[in-house]
Amino acid sequence: ATVMHGDREVKIAIVSGLNNAETVITAIKNGEKQYDLVEVMACPGGCVGGAGQPVCSSQGKEKRGKALYSQDKLISIKRAEQNPLMKELYNGVLKGRVHELLHVHYKKHD
Repeated sequence: ATVMHGDREVKIAIVSGLNNAETVITAIKNGEKQYDLVEVMACPGGCVGGAGQPVCSSQGKEKRGKALYSQDKLISIKRAEQNPLMKELYNGVLKGRVHELLHVHYKKHD
């Protein structure tokens, strides 16, 4: 996709599945494609068919995806930062402690 951001054209790619990611990476390295942003969903079909989801057939994943996307069209809040409940949580119990409580910190081990 191409979107305008101010007076700049931003080229975006979305890739589903690691085999497809490899194809896009190769095309970028070979100079065949140019993107400003590439989103890679490791699981084919995205999280609908990914780890942590119930195991089922490809038809089951397709039905799950259709149901999720149809429900998504019905809701008015699409982003967590627009959710009044999340705003209350961040301004309440999490205030000043977001990084401490919600972020992962890695340490190098010898």
